[in-house]
Amino acid sequence: MISDNDYKMAALILEHSTQVQENENVMVQLIGLNGINLLRALVEQIREKGAHPFVQIEDTETQKLLVQKGDEAFWTNQSKVDQLPLMKQMDVFIGIRASENIYENSLASKEANEAYSKHFLHPVHFEERVNNTKWCIMRYPSPSFAMNAKMPTREFTKFYYDACLVDYAQLKSAMEPLEKRLRATDIIHLRGDGTDIQFSVKGQNWVP
Repeated sequence: MISDNDYKMAALILEHSTQVQENENVMVQLIGLNGINLLRALVEQIREKGAHPFVQIEDTETQKLLVQKGDEAFWTNQSKVDQLPLMKQMDVFIGIRASENIYENSLASKEANEAYSKHFLHPVHFEERVNNTKWCIMRYPSPSFAMNAKMPTREFTKFYYDACLVDYAQLKSAMEPLEKRLRATDIIHLRGDGTDIQFSVKGQNWVP
């Protein structure tokens, strides 16, 4: 059953984060089955907008095997035959990181990780997806995510949704005075317990 929070999260991603429009191609990638209900909410709402969802569901155990056993030739072929041609047709990319164990690939060798990163992640995601799609990548709450925060799972999940499901239009309005001040600022001075840092932000752009 899809929760109200997942419906609200899907709407926020589609309307605020990626601003999905009618007839756009939208790739929704779920890594780990924990976030399946958010994926379902996204697919439902993407179709309601008249856009076209392309769904990818990756099992973390299977992906671990591919990373551990993959080499340069394997990932180059995966990129050229499958993922890169598909990504070139996408207008929007939404990535849900829902693994129950964020260290699933920790035993892959340095060489295996480098082959995967250089010959698959870089051309497909860092060159094509980042530069040519509207994209949003997020982690989904899980027991392992809660453990990293040193919180009980239920309390962390509430904290997560409370943090994500804010009124971003109101937040943007509230940040406008700070934006104006930063645009007129040269030196920022941060001082605290064990901290005393100064740096210039003159000429920087600011996006509230």
